Amino acid sequence: MYWILVGQTPIEVDATEWSKWFSNHLEERVIAQESVKKYYVSTVFIGIDSRSGVLNDPIPVLFETMIFGTGKYNDWEQGYRSYVEAEDGHKEIVRRLKARKPLHRKGQSSGAGDR
Repeated sequence: MYWILVGQTPIEVDATEWSKWFSNHLEERVIAQESVKKYYVSTVFIGIDSRSGVLNDPIPVLFETMIFGTGKYNDWEQGYRSYVEAEDGHKEIVRRLKARKPLHRKGQSSGAGDR
């Protein structure tokens, strides 16, 4: 299954339409990108469900934040189900990196004194 964005709403389409849209809408696919210390944080719409092996979950994960750079968070990633969730997740990751607080994937406990 494939999706494109119409505004901030993912719409399911066939592979041909997705491929055309994906090639021609780079700016619309980027939710946020910025450098923080030694990292580059990129949050994008991927348009393909990145849930691997989760059969009982009907909501696709179509957005993703990745961190590139040197250090323990290189290649770190987090998926999101909505545009707003991706925006909020990106801001939180950037905030935590700037504050030198550990990152936790969604659904993991952040631990005492971590906020």
